[in-house]
Amino acid sequence: MNIDRYQPGFRLVEGDHVNQIVDGVSLLQTRVDNVVTASLPDYYEASDGFILGHPDYLPAFLRIQAAAPLDGGVLIEVPAGDFWLSGTLNVWKKLHIHGRSFGLQRSAVATRLIWPKNVTGIRSWSGGAEVGYPGPANTGSAWATIEDIGVFCTDGSATTGHGIHMGSALRLNRVNVQGWGGDGVHILAANAAQGSRLGNNANGWYISDCIIRSNKGHGLYVGDADANAGTAIGVYSGDNVGWCFYDESYFGNIYIGCQADGAGKGAVKGSGVFLNFYAESQATALLPGALVLGGTLGTDYNSPYLYI
Repeated sequence: MNIDRYQPGFRLVEGDHVNQIVDGVSLLQTRVDNVVTASLPDYYEASDGFILGHPDYLPAFLRIQAAAPLDGGVLIEVPAGDFWLSGTLNVWKKLHIHGRSFGLQRSAVATRLIWPKNVTGIRSWSGGAEVGYPGPANTGSAWATIEDIGVFCTDGSATTGHGIHMGSALRLNRVNVQGWGGDGVHILAANAAQGSRLGNNANGWYISDCIIRSNKGHGLYVGDADANAGTAIGVYSGDNVGWCFYDESYFGNIYIGCQADGAGKGAVKGSGVFLNFYAESQATALLPGALVLGGTLGTDYNSPYLYI
């Protein structure tokens, strides 16, 4: 079906085209493929069971992902409220998980995804080269998006499991990650050809306006050879047992207007570019290649870095 002029009420589905008319001239057609929107509660079934007395929404997420087109994405709308998942949500397609927040404030999410202790919450996958990859080889979750969501483990006895484990370049916007036994956000990626057992790629990861706190590992951890050219903007990381920000990737990540306080080991360890970074009188261990511009990033260490 071809649509010469988009009108309210049209639903674009697989195979539709939009032929834009500007001043009587037909511009190049833009194909709109595989546009899918799903509401999470609609996919819950009574047979899915319960986790700690709450309905288990993991099967509903997996149903939606399985039905999504291989070469496109799916928008999963999650209303305000608490939604429990019994195990790790493995993301291997370009999902867009969208919750609700109060005024889009990062600290005031109205949608919470909750897991029991000692599991990883969300794990994203790059593609078929990864060890243990759960999907077909021609798919991947690069640039999948999670926004306006709380990613919580509410059991304080948790000793393992990351909140979000990125093996691909996710986009996190206004996500609140708390209470995990491991790291809040754990980015770990390298190509198998480089000798890594991982075989994944998270280059270009992006995190904005997020809170990462009260985790027993690090707040935000970034590691290995293909977790580069990433960006963190307005991220608050605090009250974690490890480092608030720990970057031992290969090169090139930037932290803009981020804040660290209340961490067990300190504010920052590793290298990267820190622009107007605010460390709340926390220890830092900056490594060669670190660049600090503005802000306040005092150090209790004698590590080499450059102040401009």
